Amino acid sequence: GEGSHQEIYSTLGAHRMSMLGVAGTRFSVWAPNASRVSVIGDFNDWDGRRHVMRLHPGNGIWELFLPGVEAGAMYKFEMLDKQGEL
Repeated sequence: GEGSHQEIYSTLGAHRMSMLGVAGTRFSVWAPNASRVSVIGDFNDWDGRRHVMRLHPGNGIWELFLPGVEAGAMYKFEMLDKQGEL
């Protein structure tokens, strides 16, 4: 939480991986002032209600693993501020 990670690019963003033998993509983003963060993309019809991320308290990092999301999938992070606005 002190902000000295030397290779943050290896943690934040989208990274293909396998979790418990299931292939997918891990998404993570730093958004300490957001009230909600979702992954939206061509795999969920760009709907921010479908894949809401989990916040790691204390460090402002939101994270989610999505099985089956392949390399090359288009995505963005949808963030709501403290007032619930995009």
